[in-house]
Amino acid sequence: MDRADVEPSVGCTKISPGCKNCYAETMAKRLRGIGVRGYENGFRLQLMPERLAEPLERRKPTVYFVNSMSGLFHEKVPFEYIAQVFEMMRRPMSGLAYPSRTGSMAFRGSMCCEALMGRFASYR
Repeated sequence: MDRADVEPSVGCTKISPGCKNCYAETMAKRLRGIGVRGYENGFRLQLMPERLAEPLERRKPTVYFVNSMSGLFHEKVPFEYIAQVFEMMRRPMSGLAYPSRTGSMAFRGSMCCEALMGRFASYR
């Protein structure tokens, strides 16, 4: 199975001592320096909804690391957007009856994550 990253948002806010040496912030500076779209504002939080379609276009089963460069559960990311990210991971590829993408994500801010996961239980 192939592996890839999908970054439906970029940037974050430092919220704990663990953020002092943030890998994603360091990498964002590098990506900005080489002109990668989405990093024009450095590490300020920015939603990139057009990136949600990237996994849907892939035709091979793939394991995705989702949002390695951002805090998806950031307080300024709307619940509806987070739901779109989870829906992107859940949807099967066109023409297949089984999920052909596996999503893996890093959770920063576990209290926020726990609160949102409770909301997902009834979301449709």
